[in-house]
Amino acid sequence: MNLRIRSRLKTAARVLARALAFRPLDMWLAGIVAVAAQLIIFRQLVWEVNPWMLLHWDMAAADAAIVMLPYIFLPPRWRRSVWIALALTTSLCYANLWYCRAFYDLMPLDSMGMGANLQDRVIDGFLEQLRWKDLLLLAPVAFYGLARRLLRGPAMKLPFSRRAKWTLAAASLLLYAWAFTMQAYRMYSINSDKFSFWYALTNYRSTYRLSAYKYTQHFSYMGAVWYALWQLREEFIPHTLSADERARVEGFWKERRNRPTAADRFADNRGKNLIFIIVESLSADVLNLEVGGIPVTPTLDSLARTDGVLVATRMRPQVGHGRSSDGQFMYNTGLLPLRHAVVSKRFPSADYPSLVKALGVRNAAEVTGDPPTFYSHSTTNVSYGYTQFISGGTGNWRRDNWIFAQADSVIATLRQPFVATVITLTMHDPYKSITGSRTAISSDKRFVQDDLNYMEEVHLFDSRLGQFLDGLRRRGLYDNSVIVIASDHEPRRTALGPDFFTDDILFMVLNSGASLVTDRVIGQIDVFPTVLDLMGVADYPYPGLGTSIVADTTRHGLVDLYGNVIDAPADSTDLRRAWDISELLLEGRYF
Repeated sequence: MNLRIRSRLKTAARVLARALAFRPLDMWLAGIVAVAAQLIIFRQLVWEVNPWMLLHWDMAAADAAIVMLPYIFLPPRWRRSVWIALALTTSLCYANLWYCRAFYDLMPLDSMGMGANLQDRVIDGFLEQLRWKDLLLLAPVAFYGLARRLLRGPAMKLPFSRRAKWTLAAASLLLYAWAFTMQAYRMYSINSDKFSFWYALTNYRSTYRLSAYKYTQHFSYMGAVWYALWQLREEFIPHTLSADERARVEGFWKERRNRPTAADRFADNRGKNLIFIIVESLSADVLNLEVGGIPVTPTLDSLARTDGVLVATRMRPQVGHGRSSDGQFMYNTGLLPLRHAVVSKRFPSADYPSLVKALGVRNAAEVTGDPPTFYSHSTTNVSYGYTQFISGGTGNWRRDNWIFAQADSVIATLRQPFVATVITLTMHDPYKSITGSRTAISSDKRFVQDDLNYMEEVHLFDSRLGQFLDGLRRRGLYDNSVIVIASDHEPRRTALGPDFFTDDILFMVLNSGASLVTDRVIGQIDVFPTVLDLMGVADYPYPGLGTSIVADTTRHGLVDLYGNVIDAPADSTDLRRAWDISELLLEGRYF
């Protein structure tokens, strides 16, 4: 090594030593290490339940550098405000981790402000997700606190020079650019048969969206900073339909209106009442199931064997982050939920198409045990065209006996033909206890306690359903009503034993005039057009995004929220297109 090179190395070493002796810089570096370590710990904890979480070290370091960048420019007396950023990062990590353990994805931004949704059982469901290992997320915060204590004094008083500020800012941005380039290269290496590295780098947004359906995927591809900005943009910057997008939407509806219907076959139902019972977390697997020597659902079992009943035992959920509210949204409007937001929070108020509007009735009531603010329910009630709303009081988690009693009372006051929607709650998780008395079901040794508790709740619901239907018979309303019973979504897997239930949920229609028992796999989006047909409605301009299973008896399969094709024909383009069209309809405020 010649003297010139040796001299330059010594000079660089002295500069680096002086820089590291500058305590505000050390404090800044400690903050970067803390934030990056917290992101990696968060990634590992989430990865245990969602393998799509693949944030890399370089992206975590780049994100941390951007998060800590204001520290360089803050006056010394304001540097304690960095704790705000660390506290916010820690809170978001915990909220998203616990949410992901319950629902297998990160939390939408709009859900973080839905404090009205924190009912007792919702809170209990989140508390179930706590683990001792979660305390690891506090370790980087403790490290940063220790560094501040060791570097106190000058670290809180000395300012950065102008040259240092811009040098460190440039270094942070270069690090972020490097991490972004590496992310693009990883995308290219996985999809080298589809596009070039240059295309992946210059069209990063369109390339990662090819396969990104989960928030965890977006987080992995974007990194924390870009992901947060993307969520803010989605939340606060409205999308306006372009002329091309509006033409696509109109073309889709025109195509749907030209599809065959079976409404003429059920014209006799046109003047009947529609009673729609949306059941919390009802698995189709409980049908004809005997546990502890007794049937779990004797009422449903008996109904499934009567004439004029449609029974679909393999409906699959298509709900998103709104869970129950998404199920209610699909059944009421025939539209699919948003992939990256909660419809009832983002767009609760619109002139949505709906069963109530399609039937043109003057009396339509909705009964639920939730308070009016729960998932903006009092607002969506109006948007769906209901004229009455009966709900539980704020802070109360009403049981199905109260809900069915309220439904029975309000139905007695409605002028026929009417629409009445009843939303049950008894089977909401967690299943650590039950709301009624135990039966012989709890003595069965084949199942874990949570599963037994769930079946006890189902058994209780089934009994109350039978009592409600008996009340309709006494009032002379049963035979003049088409009665739909449908699960809002599957029981949450993390709340039950690992090997008990499938994801199949129940769709049953009483007095339909269609004696059909099918094990075809269908989606929740197929309920709306099927009910329109069964009610004899042939001319509604928005026939839904699904397919009537009585009009097309070969119909099967679906695409779920995450793009998974389930039991569908090889050509599932139309099923995928329905998701894209629904997103345009909602985000573009078509209605």
